[in-house]
Amino acid sequence: MDSTAPARLGLARLYANTTLGSLPPQSRGQVRVSLATATNLRSAVDEFFQGDASAEEAAFLTDFAGKPLVVLTAGIGSPADHLAAQNHLAILSTNSAHRTIDKADHQALIAEQQGAATTTQAILDVVQAVRSHAPVRQ
Repeated sequence: MDSTAPARLGLARLYANTTLGSLPPQSRGQVRVSLATATNLRSAVDEFFQGDASAEEAAFLTDFAGKPLVVLTAGIGSPADHLAAQNHLAILSTNSAHRTIDKADHQALIAEQQGAATTTQAILDVVQAVRSHAPVRQ
């Protein structure tokens, strides 16, 4: 199948409109434009189909040493085995923080204003720790 066919059929725009959440208008517009591309839709499909393989690879990770790491866990909709895996991931680095966002599901970590702000802050905290060679902000 031609990888641009879903976008030409409007599936990417349909997908983009279902994931906007409570972001501010300008951010919603930026997300809508980004999500409506054939490349993004193809990436989402690939991620879905490769998710199990990625999880299996991640299960073999044993040590991140002191590399900065922030693990974000959605507080809603995370099964117990996923929470255990998230806890395990967080202890792979001696320079890590594990943050659970109580009132968010996975989608909200990107599409809801508060969740997106928390996700963005986690990324900024890791970048800051890398640049400053300091511990990750808890």
